Amino acid sequence: MRQVCFITFLEGVRNRVLYAIFVFAIIIMFLSTIFSQFFMQDLGKVVADFNLSAMSLAGLLISFSVSVGLIAKDLDRRTIYFVLGRNISRRGYIFGKFAGLALLIICAYIIIFLLTHIPILLMKASIPAYFKNFSWGAYALAAFADLIKCIFLNTVIIFFSSFVTASFTTLVFSILIYIAGQSLGEVLSYVSSSETYSAIAGFLNIVKYIVPDFSSLDFKTVAANGIMPPAGIYFGSIAYALVYSAVLLLLAGIIFERKEFP
Repeated sequence: MRQVCFITFLEGVRNRVLYAIFVFAIIIMFLSTIFSQFFMQDLGKVVADFNLSAMSLAGLLISFSVSVGLIAKDLDRRTIYFVLGRNISRRGYIFGKFAGLALLIICAYIIIFLLTHIPILLMKASIPAYFKNFSWGAYALAAFADLIKCIFLNTVIIFFSSFVTASFTTLVFSILIYIAGQSLGEVLSYVSSSETYSAIAGFLNIVKYIVPDFSSLDFKTVAANGIMPPAGIYFGSIAYALVYSAVLLLLAGIIFERKEFP
């Protein structure tokens, strides 16, 4: 399992797409210092939200561009037979892949999180009056929650990769699940307030217990306003994501053990 984790991490680091994503995220971060000038009254709020959004976008791009094809590549190149031939179980292979991806994402988030300090510190030093409500603690908690969300998303990708052979199909399924999990809460609150959609609301109340709720880990707006998230809601969301991820990983391991390779 350690070998699979290490190889997966190195394979991700060597992926040139990863460096393009880093450059893209850095460009967005420093663009925040330009676009925030149009919102002078909410300057601190806009800069914080812009940088947290850049971090979140970078995590999504890493997940959808790097993570999706890793298992499919091993199957296409037949390297999976070599890996499994070294006394590594199929379940250990899945767990190792996840651990390597999680390590890659954690390292990427740490680097991007530190880089986001630069535009914030520059703006805060030049116009301190607009950053009175800014809180580094709230900012760090929002970034950590987004990291957990990205790792959560990768368990979904691993789950689909355990039984879907084509990486494109895995990508489509993962994107659809992410969109559903990110927007289901808003849709449910909208249809629940209208009697016209009462039947749909009942169906969505069932679906919300099946589809992973990624929106529960989104604290960007709260952090941008310099407000610390309520401890119960925050740690409850983290615990929910970790438990759901553990269940998906176990299911992925069980499915992959029974999978027939081409």
